[in-house]
Amino acid sequence: VDDPITLEEVMRYKDLIHKGDIIFLWTGFDKYHRTERWTDYRYIAEDAMEWLVSFEPKAIGVDAFGIEIPGENTGEPNHMRCFNRNIAVVEALTNLGEIAGKRTSVLMLILPMEGVDACPVRAIAIQE
Repeated sequence: VDDPITLEEVMRYKDLIHKGDIIFLWTGFDKYHRTERWTDYRYIAEDAMEWLVSFEPKAIGVDAFGIEIPGENTGEPNHMRCFNRNIAVVEALTNLGEIAGKRTSVLMLILPMEGVDACPVRAIAIQE
């Protein structure tokens, strides 16, 4: 896929994002879950991710399969950019279109697991 989420696209929301927020990126790709297109998602360009982490979010979430260039072995720079700053990455969310462009409160219900690098969560957004 040669269609990343660009710095210009995320900067459109500069007035909506506050330091310490949870940032969700709605791509509409949740509609392709469990289809052949699921792994052909829009990834986050590295400069866009760098700009997003400058807000020191608690988490960055997306409704796509991932945040890295699909099919590329790049060392996962976007994941590392987040993990090195203690920012959680949440992938494969659904229904982000319902809260697109809106401020919400978010609960992430996490399973108590040890020794794993990922686990499922139940994410709940409550419109303010």
